[in-house]
Order: sequence, then C-alpha cells, then structure tokens
Amino acid sequence: MTVLAGSAGATQSTASARISAHLTKTTFLDSEAASIQLIYKFSRPSKSFSYQLSIKKGPKWQTVKSVTKKGSFMGSKSMTIKKVFAGKPLKLGSYRLKLSANANRVSLSFRVTRAVPSPIELDITVWPNRWNNQSDTYTLDCPGGAGTLPAAAPACAELSHLDVSVFAPVPGGTGCPQNMEGPQAARVTGRFYGNSIDASFSLHNGCEIERWHKLSFLFPLDAALSITIWPNGETGAHYVYTLRCPEGSGTLPAAASACAKLSRLGPSALSTGCVPLGPSGHGGPEIAVLTGDFAGKSVDNLTDTYNRSNDCEIALWNAHSFLFPLESSS
Repeated sequence: MTVLAGSAGATQSTASARISAHLTKTTFLDSEAASIQLIYKFSRPSKSFSYQLSIKKGPKWQTVKSVTKKGSFMGSKSMTIKKVFAGKPLKLGSYRLKLSANANRVSLSFRVTRAVPSPIELDITVWPNRWNNQSDTYTLDCPGGAGTLPAAAPACAELSHLDVSVFAPVPGGTGCPQNMEGPQAARVTGRFYGNSIDASFSLHNGCEIERWHKLSFLFPLDAALSITIWPNGETGAHYVYTLRCPEGSGTLPAAASACAKLSRLGPSALSTGCVPLGPSGHGGPEIAVLTGDFAGKSVDNLTDTYNRSNDCEIALWNAHSFLFPLESSS
C-alpha cells in the first residue's frame, strides 16, 4: 500500500495562523507508517491543539478520528502517521487532515493506494545433495532484480523470455532416458506473472535434466576451484586464479559472472576429454588445469587438461573460456 500526500505543505486559514505542518515524505508504503513523521509548529503559544482525520466517501468527507488536547503548546512537535491513525485502519482512499491551534487551522491532504506487486516473486531452495537435508535458500523479485539470488538481474532478464509452462512437471507416463547428471535438487515457490508456483527439480533422468537446464540460472552451484593457466604451453610461465561459488569471490576476474555461467552449464560443466571427429585444427599452445570441488564432486584435471590441440578441445576450451582469461597473462 502506498500513501501519496496531495500537498507536502499546508494551507493556512489566516495570515496570522500560529500553526504550520508538513509530512516528511509524501509517497510511502503503509509499512512505513511508523517512520513517516507529521511535523507541526506553533509560532505562538497555544492553549489548545486538535486534529481531525477524514476520508472521502463519494462527494462527502467521513470522519475517521478526532483528537482535542488542552494545555500549553509551543515550538515544533511531531508524530508518526501510525499515531495519527492511532489504531484506525489505513484504508485505500483520499484523506484530509485538519490541524487546529486556538482559532487557526492548517489542512493537509494525502491519498492511500495499493502498491503494484512485482510480477515475479520467487523463493528458491537448492539442495547440493538431495539425499541429505543441507540446503541453500534464495529470493528473486523481478523486474527489478532484487533478492538474494546471485546475478539476480540477468536471471530476471532470462525469465522475461519464458512462460509459466517452464515450471510444469513432466507429464505422467512420459518415457524418460534413465541417465543422471547429479544429486542436486531444487524447489521454486512464489508467483510468476499472476500464477502461483510450487515446482520441484532434479537431475535424476533425462526429462528432469532438461527441465533443470531451462532454469539452471536459478540454481547456484557450489565451487571451490584453483585454475592454473599456461598461455605458452606447459614449459612456459603460468599463473593461477581462484574461484568460489556461489558467492562469486576469488582472484578470477569477473568471478560472480563466472559462477553464474558455471551454474548455467550445470553439474557436468567441467567434464573434459574429447574424441576428435573429422579434420582437426590447432588453436594454440594454451593449457589450463582445474583442481578443487564443483557441484559436490572433486575436480582434478591434472592428467586430462583443457587445451587447444584439436577442434574438439578448442570447442571445449571456448565453452569454458570465462575461466581462462588469457588477456591477464604477463
């Protein structure tokens, strides 16, 4: 719910009015009612202070609350919008607030309207291993790219090209290849363009693998990698980068982007080994070795390296080139 003040200042009834008032913010959510201040000031001492809060019903104004206080009032005062309503519901509509001191008055107006909800609001749980209870949770709101999901803005961009069917389960009776890519599992709940979502994902057969990869950018994968690169072959100089995901830390340039791309490729992203088919080219002397852990598996390519020795290896290198920033070599 959003409150829009029709006037930030006040209209005084006479030039000699002893009270003035304004709101600290003229557009705010109802959840902010306890922090938004009504500031009012007595320019001369006053023995009374009152205010009347009204809501517009058709052509008429209906009183919501009236308060009258007696005493000695002077200087600047304040109260929150929550206190102005003092337990009365903050309903949708147009409001008028009249403040009085002695015979002088000031009037403020504001409007209460409902905030437009985000078209995409998702809660995401990822289990690195679906056979234990350890999990990571994320949130994502689009189109603003808000939430705790790494690379939230790119994820919103990808979701904008999809429809709700991407969350649908595999139809019953579908014949699915019985291959498994990994032990990971995920659940997505929330709202997607007005549709309520509660979808589960895994990698335990070919159909589920296909569903996972359509939304893999929502499912960050863990990684703790050391990347050693020889730009001129293994007999030359080399340099080492580190990468930790999903937090996107380490010495690898553009680490957060690299984590997002690894998740997009899926748990089998770092498999190596090629069988060249047909004529084979040579792309260069570069060699890279990865060690560490990725998606719950140990990674050790010391004997099966990334290189550019033939067309197959070149294609594999190019698919992972975000891990091999040759431009940073010295």
